[in-house]
Parts: sequence; C-alpha cells; structure tokens
Amino acid sequence: PLYNLTTTFIPSSAAGDDESPAAISTTRRVGFRFFALVTGNDLDAAWVKKNVNGDGTASNGMLWRVNGAAVLARGANMIPMEELEGRLSGPAHRQLVKSAADGSFNTLRVWGGGMFLPDAFYDAADEFGVMLYHDMQYAQ
Repeated sequence: PLYNLTTTFIPSSAAGDDESPAAISTTRRVGFRFFALVTGNDLDAAWVKKNVNGDGTASNGMLWRVNGAAVLARGANMIPMEELEGRLSGPAHRQLVKSAADGSFNTLRVWGGGMFLPDAFYDAADEFGVMLYHDMQYAQ
C-alpha cells in the first residue's frame, strides 16, 4: 500500500527577530517495505552471522526478498524512450510503467547510461507496484 506522508520544516527564528521564516512542507506518496538483495543462504542463521560483512558467494544465486518473502523478478530493461531529454512527457513515462504492470512485470531495471527520468516514472512505479532496480547513473 501507498501512504501519504507530509513533512514540514519549520526554521527557528533568529534571535531578536520578530518575523519567523516561513515553514516549508512537502507531501509524497510512499510505500514502506523491507527489501534485501540476497546473494547467499539468508535463511541459515549461521551463514548470516558469518557473512554479515560479506559480498555473497559463488555457490548461491541472487534473489530479492521483500517483507521476508522471496520474489521472482519479472521484467525488462528500461532504456531512454527518446535520445533527447525532455521530448517525452511525464504521461508517456507513466504509460510505459502502466504497460509493464499490465503485462505482469513487477520489475524494471533502469539503465545507468541513460538519462534522469521524470518524477512521473518513479511515481507510476510506486502506484502500479513495479520495483525498480536502478543502476548508478552514468556508471558505464
């Protein structure tokens, strides 16, 4: 589920200043989850204790665990829909995510060699329950 979260910053007034600075608020829809990238047998307490600072193993695959349950990722790689940033609107990105969800995708990998995507893309992923596996931007 998504929750509406409102955060307000109220700056303290300067000493002797009768005028208080204006408060700043923002509201976002957020989903709270426990998410883990698992590269070993995380159900074995001895393995977890031994590998608390480890990077995984060659003998185990990689899986995602959300709220304690293993998740089969079904999805695709998201590359920029257009070469020139700004030519596609937020609704176009929203439609792409909706189409992915309608096609039973639950994951999109955002390629790090592309461009920064609009907020509408990330908001749609939250709304339609699509997990994003985001590369470091410009990592290639």
